[in-house]
Amino acid sequence: MATYSSWLVLQILLEAGLPKNVIQFLPTPNGDATISLVDRVLEHRMFAGLHFTGSTQVFRHLWKKIGNNIDKYLSYPRVVGETGGKNFQLVHPSADVRAAAIGAIRGAFEYQGQKCSALSRLYVAKSLWDGDFKETLLSEVAKISQGSVSEFQHFMGPVMCVAFLSCSTRCPGANADLALASSRTPSSSSAFPRPLALSPHSSQASYDKCLSYVEKAKQAGGEVLAGGSGDDSTGFFVQPTVILTKDPLSPTMTDEIFGPVLTVYVYEDAKFEETCSLIDTTTTYALTGCIFSNDRAATVKATALLRYSAGNYYINVRPCALPLDLEDPGSSS
Repeated sequence: MATYSSWLVLQILLEAGLPKNVIQFLPTPNGDATISLVDRVLEHRMFAGLHFTGSTQVFRHLWKKIGNNIDKYLSYPRVVGETGGKNFQLVHPSADVRAAAIGAIRGAFEYQGQKCSALSRLYVAKSLWDGDFKETLLSEVAKISQGSVSEFQHFMGPVMCVAFLSCSTRCPGANADLALASSRTPSSSSAFPRPLALSPHSSQASYDKCLSYVEKAKQAGGEVLAGGSGDDSTGFFVQPTVILTKDPLSPTMTDEIFGPVLTVYVYEDAKFEETCSLIDTTTTYALTGCIFSNDRAATVKATALLRYSAGNYYINVRPCALPLDLEDPGSSS
């Protein structure tokens, strides 16, 4: 959808009078085609800058390429990059249970978890988990409805492919009419919206990846508390999934999935600082991270321990990566 929205913005600019070819729009499939195109640009003497959003591996490749080509360039290129990561939410024993649970749900399942700021690992104090947190989390997840993106009453749609215009050769249903919509809605007794019209550009690859990680979590001893399955009969719908793990280094706690899969690790209240260190060392970084806490001393301590754990760090706000001036007080980066 990021590719499609960029294409729409370009059409608006052209309609408003922007001369053709001032902006070159060149979508390509992921993989060798993208690398080949970008490498040609990076070899040009007039190359002046790169603004990148994507994987760490690709960004490092590009940065190295630019550095190796520095003697070729007329000027010094500006390089800006945003890469992904395993985003986290830490819930202190003093936290507001409902606020933390709703924050986790919105962070994990908005846009089907397919946003770079999506929450995927949740650390909850045992006293809260054994209290109301688990019940609140699961009861609210159960209320989530799924359906066509053209039906705005639904919180979640199907998982989507990464590329847009070029995905038709790889994703079944990618050529669906963008205007296609269904007047029917899923039965309240059905977990999945079978009668819905195909949502454009739904991705078999993303669907398969999400469900494969659910299986990996089970094999690693994880317990599926909610969701855990999908329906690919009409589009590729993955249920909002919550997994409970006793292993903080299990696959769904360390690998970026880019889908609606949230894994919970319950820590002993007395091991709060140890859990902060665990969060910081489980992965290289996270794009976003947050803490829910009403204990000022604990919040300050966690902020210090998690200083280098995420690009955007929030206090009592879900991880979302929105501009800070649009967010609630407590956001920082």
